[in-house]
Amino acid sequence: MYPRVLKTVRALAIAVLMVFLIAVASQTSSAQQRLGTLKFENSGAPEAQEAFLTGVKLLHSFEFDDSAIAFREAQNLDPDFALA
Repeated sequence: MYPRVLKTVRALAIAVLMVFLIAVASQTSSAQQRLGTLKFENSGAPEAQEAFLTGVKLLHSFEFDDSAIAFREAQNLDPDFALA
């Protein structure tokens, strides 16, 4: 009897995890759409541009913690990127 219960619990845990991951993915996607678009000419490396622009958009949306994360990512991609 216990192996059957464990299989059921495992299946439920996997289902809950999948629903959670889908919810997080859709939230991230809608957050990017909510932030809109931005063109900001700068001297950063091309590979750091997306993270930097996300940081600027988040900063202007008062998402300070998330913007700091995005700016750090841009700085890691281009250590000489002063604006990041």
